[in-house]
Amino acid sequence: MPPAHQDPQGHMDKTLNARRLSWMCSMLPDVRRGFWLDAQLGTLACWPEQVLAAEDVKAIARLAHRQQALTQSQLMLAGKAYAVMAQPLQADLGVLVFVLESGAKPASFQRLLAWACEWLEQLLQSTEAQATAPDLLFDYLNGAQYHSQHAAAPQGADKAALHSLERAALFAQQHWGLDCHFVTRSQGRALGKSVPVSLSAAERDTVFASAPESGELADYQGVLAGRRYSGVVLAAGRGSDRTLVLFCNCASADGRASTLMDSQRKQLQLLALLVCQHERSMRHSPTISWWRKTRYRVALAASMLMLIGAMPLEYRLSTGVTLEGGEQHAVVAPFDGFVGEVHYRAGDQVEQGTTIMAMDTRDLLLAGQKLQAEIDEFQQQYRRDLAGRELASALVWRERLQQSRIQLQRVQQQLQRALVTAPFAGHLISGNLNYKLNAPVSQGEVLYEIASLEGYRLLLEVAESDIRFLAPGQRGTLQLRSMPQQALDMRVTRILPVPLRESGAQSYLAEAVLDTEVVGLQPGMEGIAKVGVGQHSLAWISFHHLIDWLRLQWWLWTP
Repeated sequence: MPPAHQDPQGHMDKTLNARRLSWMCSMLPDVRRGFWLDAQLGTLACWPEQVLAAEDVKAIARLAHRQQALTQSQLMLAGKAYAVMAQPLQADLGVLVFVLESGAKPASFQRLLAWACEWLEQLLQSTEAQATAPDLLFDYLNGAQYHSQHAAAPQGADKAALHSLERAALFAQQHWGLDCHFVTRSQGRALGKSVPVSLSAAERDTVFASAPESGELADYQGVLAGRRYSGVVLAAGRGSDRTLVLFCNCASADGRASTLMDSQRKQLQLLALLVCQHERSMRHSPTISWWRKTRYRVALAASMLMLIGAMPLEYRLSTGVTLEGGEQHAVVAPFDGFVGEVHYRAGDQVEQGTTIMAMDTRDLLLAGQKLQAEIDEFQQQYRRDLAGRELASALVWRERLQQSRIQLQRVQQQLQRALVTAPFAGHLISGNLNYKLNAPVSQGEVLYEIASLEGYRLLLEVAESDIRFLAPGQRGTLQLRSMPQQALDMRVTRILPVPLRESGAQSYLAEAVLDTEVVGLQPGMEGIAKVGVGQHSLAWISFHHLIDWLRLQWWLWTP
């Protein structure tokens, strides 16, 4: 009799062949194009149907047919290289040629291709009467209508929503009386209308041990949930991701399990394609699905960022702060001389008029005595010349006498200023002259800095790019390094037009005062202040400095 793929007149049933090739291409992973050529390289079927076999494809098919072995090659399509596999079928049934997607794994594809070709050969080499049985599963998976004797097949479920493996389980249960169980390392699940079986961990390990690592069909005989079962088991994946599909039926009353016929085993071998494809699709998403998911996730993330960025918040300007006394003065050397006595140093509290230190007055006393002697001598000479009526000489002595008296008066003033006193009550915040005893100092040299005990002021060092946002009257919060647990309220009083340049960055000073009195403050304390300067969006707060910098760079480099 003619092969099953021919009608009684001997012509090819191209519609059925195209449907079989289409099913194989959809089940085999990473197939871009598929061709079924006869022994004379005539086209029996193409997938997609509008694509015809090129001469390069026919050349690869010719080589595979001549060698009667799986042939691998490469094909250039639109400037890109794709892997090509050509598998000859037995008994001059033709050659299957598949063009694979880039990134496909040829090793795993070869095993699945061998199973698919074995199913197709068994289907085509059967007689017409025998061919109806192998075709049942193929038609069922493709949603075809059955012969009237199979009209009782379950039709209530939505076929478009059922997975191929689930539909295959329904077929095996109805036509062969085989229950189908999908087993993982953690659980087992009955597919289709199979009777659920609760598997223990030990029983799952036993089933896994009976399935070969190669993924081939293997016989199974064992006890599940207290009952003996017989069937076949096939596996997919490796390691912790390994999954099993068990087709089995319960033993008969005499304790013997019914055996599977060869035709059943041939069709169950086809189900290996379903299992592997199912397991692969569960772990590896197609590229287009990944891209779509990525696009949606990126769009969702962008929308959320836009909503968050548009949220209005109070922009709080952060700046460094130094605490100073409300009144602060420098104590300087009254004249050029030497340090004589030191009574206080930095950190001490002094009262108004307290002598802080004294200059060495020994040289001044000697100079005063010398000038007093010169005055006495000049006065005697002046009187002598005046009595002798030597008027010209008397005038000279009088001028010298006046100069000496002026110098003596200056020395006496320096002696009065030799005692350096505190201008007001306060703390000495700098200055330690203990190590400068008898050391020379210049007039106007800063010896101490004293801050009053009443009131404090804050000096804010504001960056040049942020000074435009600051204005008198704005309020903020201050945290000192010595009191990080306490937030102090403050208020800006004025902006000082005093530029500072440190480490190449320019900044300006602003003054502020505390709204409340705080115990434990000391001049010189430092901290960080945050001043509220108005409402702005979160995006503006985060990126306005970067935008300003880009504007300057654009202005710099544009002609």
